[in-house]
Amino acid sequence: MWVFCKLMMLECLRLVLAPMWLLEPEIRNKKVMMEIVGTLGVWREGELDGAKGYVGTVFQSANDTLVTFHHLDPGRVGTNAQVPINYLGPIHPTETGDHAIPLDGTHKGIEVILRQQDSEDVWGVSEPSGFNLVRCLKEKLVKLYVSS
Repeated sequence: MWVFCKLMMLECLRLVLAPMWLLEPEIRNKKVMMEIVGTLGVWREGELDGAKGYVGTVFQSANDTLVTFHHLDPGRVGTNAQVPINYLGPIHPTETGDHAIPLDGTHKGIEVILRQQDSEDVWGVSEPSGFNLVRCLKEKLVKLYVSS
C-alpha cells in the first residue's frame, strides 16, 4: 500500500511540475533542450530516463500532452520518441555563448545568448545581434538546440 501511495504522490507531483510552458505560443515551436526524467518504473520501464534531446512538436491528445523528442545522446542521435510532457525537465544553459530561451519577462520566447555570468544563478543575456544585456535567472532559461 505504501508503495502505491508513494507512486501516486510522485505522479501528482510530476503533473504539477510538467513544463506546460512548452504549449505557450512564444515557446511552442522552439527547439528547446529537455531531459527525460521520472520514468523509472512508470513509463517504458525507464529505458529513456536521463536521455537528452530537443523538442520538435507538442500536441495534445485526448488523454495526454505529447512531445516529439529528438534524441541527442550518442547511439540515439537522429531518432525520436513521443514522450508525455510530464516526463520532461528543462536543460538549463551553463556556459557563456550558450543559446537559450527565457521562460518569462520581456524577452520571453526570444532567442538570447549567454554573455556573462553575474552569479551562480544569474546570467547577463542579449539577443544574438544585440549587446544590451538583460539579467535572467538561470532557472528561467532553457537551453536552445542550435545545429552546427
